[in-house]
Amino acid sequence: MIKSLALVLPIILAALAATGAQAAQNDKLTGMPVNPDLSYSNPSTQSVCSTQVHLAIYTPRPFYILRRHVSLKTVSAWYASHLPGFTQIHGSFPNHPSEAFVNADGTKSVQLSANTPQTGVDGAIYAQNAKFRTMSNLISWLKGEAGICH
Repeated sequence: MIKSLALVLPIILAALAATGAQAAQNDKLTGMPVNPDLSYSNPSTQSVCSTQVHLAIYTPRPFYILRRHVSLKTVSAWYASHLPGFTQIHGSFPNHPSEAFVNADGTKSVQLSANTPQTGVDGAIYAQNAKFRTMSNLISWLKGEAGICH
């Protein structure tokens, strides 16, 4: 009996882990899909232009798990195919390439950043209630500069 359980238990645990991973495919804050190479890091709420902006921060799964770096190009392509109707904005944030995907009314967005286009993605920020229209709006907000309120 114990040998049978020892053989079946890893299969059950793997199935449960796979179910948990599938359940976490959408960000709880925005409902938008999350790239499977990213893992949830922490939530935050900030005031921008007298509006409470809710953020969810994701970081890449550790290299020792993925065994590879996930390039900005690859992750951007994944988001482009999973966020129909979102506008993709290319830019750079202090010499780091960035990509953002923003919904039609600007209230939901995902911002990606990397050290270079070839190296792995550093992180993704999901935002709810931030009305970013351009990458410069987004960069100004990240730098803490004024002038993005409309």
